[in-house]
Amino acid sequence: MPPPHPPIAVLGGGNGAHALAADAVLQGFPVRMYEDPAFEENFRPTREAGKIELIAPHRSGVASLDCATHDMAEALEGVSLINIVTPTGGHPPMFDRLVPLLEPGHKVIVWAGRFGGMRLAKRILDAGKTDPALAVAETNTLPYGTRLTGPARVTVFYPAVRVFVGTIPAAQSPALAEEIKGICPIALPARDILSAAFRNGAIVIYPAGALFNAGRVERSGGEFFMFREGITPAVARVIRALYGELEAVGETLGLDVERYPEEAFDPPHSIEKEEFSDPSGSSAPLNDLKGPVSIPTRYLYENLRDALAVVAELGRVAGAPTPGCEAMVRLGGMLTGEDFWAGRQGLETMGLDGLDAEGIRERLARGLS
Repeated sequence: MPPPHPPIAVLGGGNGAHALAADAVLQGFPVRMYEDPAFEENFRPTREAGKIELIAPHRSGVASLDCATHDMAEALEGVSLINIVTPTGGHPPMFDRLVPLLEPGHKVIVWAGRFGGMRLAKRILDAGKTDPALAVAETNTLPYGTRLTGPARVTVFYPAVRVFVGTIPAAQSPALAEEIKGICPIALPARDILSAAFRNGAIVIYPAGALFNAGRVERSGGEFFMFREGITPAVARVIRALYGELEAVGETLGLDVERYPEEAFDPPHSIEKEEFSDPSGSSAPLNDLKGPVSIPTRYLYENLRDALAVVAELGRVAGAPTPGCEAMVRLGGMLTGEDFWAGRQGLETMGLDGLDAEGIRERLARGLS
């Protein structure tokens, strides 16, 4: 008998990629998984076994993959839905390999994109691939908080309540959100691709939790649990202030940004508890999510350098000041010994440089062509 669903590709080999791939297989989707050869040591157990053990509150089991490979062309064979699940630092090499292989009819989703969807769309435009049958999207988050807990084994600590999917051009969002409900039943359409990025509260929560607990992180020997011990009342106030700046920038640009009640920012989980919980509705499993385990950390790179810095840039364009965001980006660079402003993937990588607020809104509506 033919499989009940068409095959999909999952590009990436970390925590989220393993969880998304395994969960899709257990829902009946053949999955073709790719990881960059540079990460062979971490990916080898999955590649050699050809299967992933998923441990989750909503669904557990051993998921057999169609393939687990370092050959992207092999992973894309016969698929139309391509899922990129990797931190922002991994986007450039992933996009370099992917764009030449894209064809009309492909739909690419950058999961928890942090503006990665716009960056990919710009790459596609630069390559001259402007066929309207080629769709690009990003989500605000992964469907779960998850970690690799052994060779070819991934544990979901808590699932998301909802996942927003935004596309460029914006009009494609409802159809794509509906299409991916097979692998993500909680998918909802965002107004556009930037609205999806702005709905990711992690870009203010995680850098604040890492930055203001850096000493504890470094002394913990890898045993720091941000939501159990790091979101104190003072840190929660920082998160609220940063989110206020994000709200103001989004409103000025005409984006659809989530408005939370003030009590939602309370410690120890802040607004993360509004988006993630276990099936009983409890946010307590957030306490068991370990990290960051060191400084430097991807909590700073992907959320500050490649995401909050973009919010600040857009704030300058929109005339909505973001002094807190700008300070956080600068402090994050000082903490890591790097210049986050110089190293960021900014508006020029998204095809938005030189545009005013109205120009950005028009581009989101009509796409990059």
